[in-house]
Amino acid sequence: MSDPKVAEYTALMAEISSRFDGNSSSASSEERTPLDLSSLCARVCNGHGDEKKNSFACLHMNGVKVKPVSFVVGDDGIQMLLNETNTLDRLMKLGYEKRWVAQKVLVQKLEFRMALFPREAAVPATWEGVMQVVEQAFPQIASKITVHLPAFLSRSFEDIETEAKQGFLNGESFYSIYIKNGMGESDARYITAESLAEQKHDTCTIGEARSFLYNVIGLNDLFDGNGYTKQENGERGVKEYLTMNRLVTEFEAFAWVPLKMDQQELINLAESYRQSKVSP
Repeated sequence: MSDPKVAEYTALMAEISSRFDGNSSSASSEERTPLDLSSLCARVCNGHGDEKKNSFACLHMNGVKVKPVSFVVGDDGIQMLLNETNTLDRLMKLGYEKRWVAQKVLVQKLEFRMALFPREAAVPATWEGVMQVVEQAFPQIASKITVHLPAFLSRSFEDIETEAKQGFLNGESFYSIYIKNGMGESDARYITAESLAEQKHDTCTIGEARSFLYNVIGLNDLFDGNGYTKQENGERGVKEYLTMNRLVTEFEAFAWVPLKMDQQELINLAESYRQSKVSP
């Protein structure tokens, strides 16, 4: 006998998917019955459309070992994703940078999908929450990161990055080093848990700690630790949380919803990518 709860999840996910496709049984968005989304979480993921590359086997295309922590949203985030009419606007309200999306779509030829799964234990994406998941996922190097919490709470991203540029980044940005790694270029400035563990001293600089959080946890330029996504224009988005990455087959119910882009969105991204190449 099938589990009634799983059947309930599956039906709700199917209805959400149909509304993204524009195929809901309701005649218009105004007439649609409001959905109770409180039982679900969602995460927007990117990966190769070729299923043989297995990009969508878990909540991050690089796998559980490399990316053990994932950002997710709750009911307000899912509702926002439903309300918006195009994928680029959805991503912007989730706190993505347009130059980053352009890199993924136009250069790496990746696609975006929304993962839907039952709501579960997650911590708010505050600085305190980040330190909590770092201690859980990376106990061997956690103390090198958590010691910098007071500075993360008091200093801006720009201030920390400027200091890092004058130091180990040697003039480059966290973003540029991240992109080089994504394109397969090896660079000692790309900080990971492994590189921190290999350091012989017990501490690292705040720049190295912030680089680790940028590369491994996904804390980009816009992350400010208040528990909400932040748009490039400075506007607050939706509540965001951190949970542990896992294989999608481990969820009791799960669905992927494709997030497609139209021609105008691609033109918009191409312009953003051109500008990012001029001023990285």
